[in-house]
Amino acid sequence: MADEVIIVGGGPAGLVAAASLVVHDAALRGRVRVLEKARYPREKLCAGGLGDRGWQLLERLGITPDVPEVRVNAIRLRTSQAEMLGRPGAPIGRVIRRIEFDHALAQSVARLGVVVEDGVAMTGLHEDDSGVLVQTDAGPRRAGVLVGADGVGSRVRRSLGLHAGGLRAAVLEVDSPAGAGDPPRDTLHFDARDPGLPGYLWDFPTLVDGEPLVCRGVYVLRARAGQVDGLSPGQGEADLEALLGAYMDSKGLDLSACRRKRFAERGWEPRTQVVQGRRLLVGEAAGIDPISGEGIAQAIESGFAAGRFLTRGPRTPARLARWQTASAHGRLGWDLWVRNRLLGMVYGAGRPRLERALAGNDGLLTAGCRHWAALPQPALPLAGAGARAAWRFATGAE
Repeated sequence: MADEVIIVGGGPAGLVAAASLVVHDAALRGRVRVLEKARYPREKLCAGGLGDRGWQLLERLGITPDVPEVRVNAIRLRTSQAEMLGRPGAPIGRVIRRIEFDHALAQSVARLGVVVEDGVAMTGLHEDDSGVLVQTDAGPRRAGVLVGADGVGSRVRRSLGLHAGGLRAAVLEVDSPAGAGDPPRDTLHFDARDPGLPGYLWDFPTLVDGEPLVCRGVYVLRARAGQVDGLSPGQGEADLEALLGAYMDSKGLDLSACRRKRFAERGWEPRTQVVQGRRLLVGEAAGIDPISGEGIAQAIESGFAAGRFLTRGPRTPARLARWQTASAHGRLGWDLWVRNRLLGMVYGAGRPRLERALAGNDGLLTAGCRHWAALPQPALPLAGAGARAAWRFATGAE
């Protein structure tokens, strides 16, 4: 018997989409299949920051993984103009290791009645009037709907005829001991002091085999020509090892003593096709925040929304086509649209003015922390911080 839904990719987007399907429609238990090409526990390169907005969705599905974590209460941001600290007074997220997190999440999802097949790679697919035939290295699988949750190198995305995307990022990260100037271990640190770099360096507290270390890295956006106002493609061609090496030198650390891990990310772009026939995209296969490269919580939210969408009507091509609008007009879609529109100010021509407008505005960064954690926003402090930034941006005030 064919499955109702096959999901390609066993990361947070795919696993949460599967859980959302069977939680919203118990009749789908045993009829939703996740295909993960690697075997759990598998390493997934990622800084591991997970905001509580995503964690709350896992709680709603009853699949919160019990894994080692470092709780996060604050975010520190350094720009060429100032240093800011956002500390809402409540926990806002956690740092996890994907090798542990994804494995535990897969086990939780399997207990809900989802068929999770790891070590099974998709090798091809064919869609016809009745469904999608997925060829794998373990034999064929068939379903009525195929969800592509297979990340930055998505084969499902390529099957839709889409290119790799115009907003790609290159990332280099390491795990290291503590260094000079590190923030407290409940704080995520972003260093964006180089105004010519379309990206930032980071320091996240982490636990590796029980040892308290710091995940450090550099994120650089590499945009195609014309994608970001005032950003030339050459600005993204920075030497990641040189950048991270100099940064670690300033902390009394040696990059060459650490295992270096490289990976790529895909930024979300408006009007990207996310559905065709019986195939649809979620998570980084569709795109994530191009400013920060944040992906875990967004993958969770994307998967949750897709699973719910697939249970609220017939899974026919005519109705599946509505995923294009549903994903764009949902909370996450609007959030990603805003972040895409801000790219020119954050990394392009508007950056100097924006940094002057935000300098010293801890209130606005605190509001950003609350947004990441899905905490209530006190109206008056938010209005005051927003008005101050808007006035300084409009007037160019120092």
